[in-house]
Amino acid sequence: MAINGRTFATPLALFMEANAIGGRHGLGLSDQIENRIIEAKSRGIYEAPGLALLYIVYERLVTGIHNEDTIDQYRANGRRLAGCSTRAGGSTRRRSLLRETAQRWVAARSRAK
Repeated sequence: MAINGRTFATPLALFMEANAIGGRHGLGLSDQIENRIIEAKSRGIYEAPGLALLYIVYERLVTGIHNEDTIDQYRANGRRLAGCSTRAGGSTRRRSLLRETAQRWVAARSRAK
């Protein structure tokens, strides 16, 4: 666990450094409008510069390692997994299958290379 060659004792310490770096560069401000199950809209403004920075790094890592078909499948399954979490009817079994697929085929290979 390191950023710019500096190691951190805990994931929280690493995330706090990522927040500082991402914030300095204006990352992570998001204005989102969500459609709710009850036909209502929910609006939120979120700020997560560290998460945005780590997401960009992870996406670059994934695209540098995997081929286009694997990445397409990974993103499609990610949308399906998000759908299971945000709308009714997403079974626990389906969520588990989608999560396991991403962890086994994409994340494991990203760590191994």
